[in-house]
Amino acid sequence: TAAMVLALARPGLTAIPSGAEADALAPLPLTVLAKYEVSSLLETFKKWGLCTLGELASLPAADLVSRLGRSALAWQATSRGE
Repeated sequence: TAAMVLALARPGLTAIPSGAEADALAPLPLTVLAKYEVSSLLETFKKWGLCTLGELASLPAADLVSRLGRSALAWQATSRGE
């Protein structure tokens, strides 16, 4: 998943050491996820002031799911490189 997101976000070859996926994804804008999944969640994240995958990844998963459902958890897992 991390390789796919990084391929969408960065032109050319990108090598990421094993275990450093979340760090590589963190500065990417949330809009990179919208390139392969259209969702109203992106608008909600923007309203919350979230801009990067790292900001989404750092939210408490249980609270995120309780407010937005399981699809938000999938976005969060992707933003963590899981």
